[in-house]
Amino acid sequence: MLDGSGIDVPLGGVAQWTGQGNATECNFTGDYGIDRAFGGSRKNSLNNLLQEKYPLLGFEMSDVWGYCDGKEPVVAIPVTEPVPWTHRTVTAPAGVITVRGDHGHIKLDYQRDVAAGALPGPVYPKSLTAYQRTQDRWAAGRENMNRNHFGFDPATSGAQSGNVSEYLLRDKTTGRLQWVTPMTLRGSTSELFVAYSITPADEVHRGNLNPQSVYVLDDNDPRRINIDNLDADARSWLATNAGTVMSNGGKLVEFTPIDGDTWRGFVEFNGRVAYRVDISASHKSPVQLVKLDDTGATGPATVPGQAPAAANADCAKDLASLTPGPTGAMRQGLRRRTRQQAVSASAAIGPVRRAGPTGSPTVRADGLDHGDMVTIRKCQRSACTATVFVAMGAALAFTAAPALAAGTIQIAGAAADEVGVRYTCDAAAGVASIQVMAGDPNASSAAATGAQNNPTCDGAEHTGTVTLSAVAGQPQLAKGQSVQVRAALVDQSETVISGTAAVITLD
Repeated sequence: MLDGSGIDVPLGGVAQWTGQGNATECNFTGDYGIDRAFGGSRKNSLNNLLQEKYPLLGFEMSDVWGYCDGKEPVVAIPVTEPVPWTHRTVTAPAGVITVRGDHGHIKLDYQRDVAAGALPGPVYPKSLTAYQRTQDRWAAGRENMNRNHFGFDPATSGAQSGNVSEYLLRDKTTGRLQWVTPMTLRGSTSELFVAYSITPADEVHRGNLNPQSVYVLDDNDPRRINIDNLDADARSWLATNAGTVMSNGGKLVEFTPIDGDTWRGFVEFNGRVAYRVDISASHKSPVQLVKLDDTGATGPATVPGQAPAAANADCAKDLASLTPGPTGAMRQGLRRRTRQQAVSASAAIGPVRRAGPTGSPTVRADGLDHGDMVTIRKCQRSACTATVFVAMGAALAFTAAPALAAGTIQIAGAAADEVGVRYTCDAAAGVASIQVMAGDPNASSAAATGAQNNPTCDGAEHTGTVTLSAVAGQPQLAKGQSVQVRAALVDQSETVISGTAAVITLD
């Protein structure tokens, strides 16, 4: 996006590059003339106009992007809004505002819901995705987060030049855009990528978080990549096979994943990208050095004493190729197995709490829908060896208010052998059962679980009683015991539609 400034320089236009050939540009002139700019002031300020027309909506400039609709420039602004939650507000996605020019005047269009692929770029805010990712560390509870450094963080390697997270990649199979972040163990100084965070980027619905999945690679998976080693391998290859590239001032920057084994780096001269380098982390395929000529076209780089490299790998490799096969199962089998294990083995992780107005703990896990779910295949700490399946608290992860969910559920009371619930759901919500788990708030797994199949979903409030069955090897629940209870409306694939949690004393 080419921004304007001051009181009389409006938006200039949009420049875009597909990765091949020259960049193209479309301008806010003629029929598409405009009279505002993000960097403008007074009557030229687009920010002031947005605040006037949409006072409850906010955005980050890092989320703003543009594209050319033929010759017409269009700027897309993914926006957020505050939603009420207990005694405070939290932030939720709120759709997209598109900006067009109309014969010297600005034209705004606010879309609260954007279907996948409706716009050619990301409509789910990158900044919100990053915040969701930082809250995954709460999934194993406060103690594991604070004392055991549970969770994952992006790498901090200098090879990435600060561009370490939320890469926008396209799934070659589905065509969907995804925010993808390679991650290392939290609290570790290693640059070894052991997990990936993936969030849909091309779809947004007002008030609902997009699901964010964390895929953890097996310990022996060859795709556990150390970015510093990858950088060293690339530099060694360039020094041996294309010595003049680096000796003439070339700078190797920013590796991004192409598939599960191949990563792409860029060589720039004085800020201008001149080469692309595709390198296999496992050394199974040869390094490919591709030169961008002065017109922006690409072709195999010619290195003295060496045959020209093969054609460059396709941009936007299949995202599914980041997932292991049958032995690793990072996407297909993982998602299925995690859901199957969730209800039977992974409740009652320590509650996520904050001090309420009177100083008493307030559980932050009520009124959640499937967009607030975090699935983590395995923990990397001995304190958390069971699979984790936790709905993140609203105050932590920008969840929507309960009224925005497809159904609601509340815990009415609990005894050692049963849990009472109040719930509402519509027939179209797809609710197949009510799942309940209970256990010690500080335990790593549930002590008892239960389910009520085929609940009544007609839009009215109903009550139900779910009988609990003890989990083998876990201590029996007893009257007067303080336990954490989790209850959820789930569909046939055991995906959470709406959930709640509370720490209560058993009757």
